[in-house]
Amino acid sequence: MKADRKGNTGRQVWWGVALILIGVLFLMDRFGALELPAVWNLWPAVFFVIGGAKLFTPGEPKDIASGLTLILMGVWFFANLEGWWGFDFENSWPLILVLVGASTLLEVALERGRRAKEQDHV
Repeated sequence: MKADRKGNTGRQVWWGVALILIGVLFLMDRFGALELPAVWNLWPAVFFVIGGAKLFTPGEPKDIASGLTLILMGVWFFANLEGWWGFDFENSWPLILVLVGASTLLEVALERGRRAKEQDHV
């Protein structure tokens, strides 16, 4: 149990430092101390990074569902910003409701599967 907490704390520290650095870079860009025009257009990639981390290092079944959700939200943001498939924020916002609902159902299914495996091993 202590090993899990230590690993979780390490992950939290890493994410905290990463978010601070990204925030400082964006603040510097906003105040004109640094120019990041191309990077600013890629902000939805943050969803891919966080979603990928949850998906490929799941601690619980819900991490898989939330990882997929975050990655798909990143795709949705890019699609809206770039006009892919005719999407814009005005016409595609219901997709977020569908995505969150599907994620909730996936999380329930994964949790039930985990519980069934645990009962089989008991």
